[in-house]
Amino acid sequence: AVAARVQTGQLGVKIDRALLQDNALTDRGACFLVDALPEGLVELDLGDNRLHDPGAYLPPGSDLRLLRSLQRLNQLQVLGLANNRLQDPVVDTLCQDLLRCRTLRRLDLSGNNIHRGGFAVGRLLADHRKIEILDLHWNNLGGPPAVAVARGLMDNSAAGKLRWVDLSWNSIGEPTKKMEGPYLHRPPGAA
Repeated sequence: AVAARVQTGQLGVKIDRALLQDNALTDRGACFLVDALPEGLVELDLGDNRLHDPGAYLPPGSDLRLLRSLQRLNQLQVLGLANNRLQDPVVDTLCQDLLRCRTLRRLDLSGNNIHRGGFAVGRLLADHRKIEILDLHWNNLGGPPAVAVARGLMDNSAAGKLRWVDLSWNSIGEPTKKMEGPYLHRPPGAA
């Protein structure tokens, strides 16, 4: 009952930012809180929680319940999910969902366990032209997924608004440099 009153503004309080970092929130607890927040929320930071059990592996097609809760936040501009040990299947689904969130300006996925999820992040960067700030530091990006992120950065630079990106403390190195040619090369005349 209280959640419905907060969502609709009946309590006389307009909540547009929710900073929920470092509260030991699990997926279930975060869903409960996010579902109680109004759809017009512009900033949500769930960093440094326990959204993903580090011992569990989510098979492809699985996701956190939280991702379904996030879908209704259609005015979200800032999303912080740092240090939650999110794995690739979750990041894949998250990036697909964020393509529909055209108001998103800042995304913090630092300190997770993103490797193959770099492909999804690259697609998000290529197709979402409103993101201005992206933090991916301290993940496990390297090889072809890192090249996909680089490709997304290149595609975004043509018409996107990205102005700040942090890729530090990943596994980007010599293997990635060797793969740049076949992955990043564009045929003459290609857009």
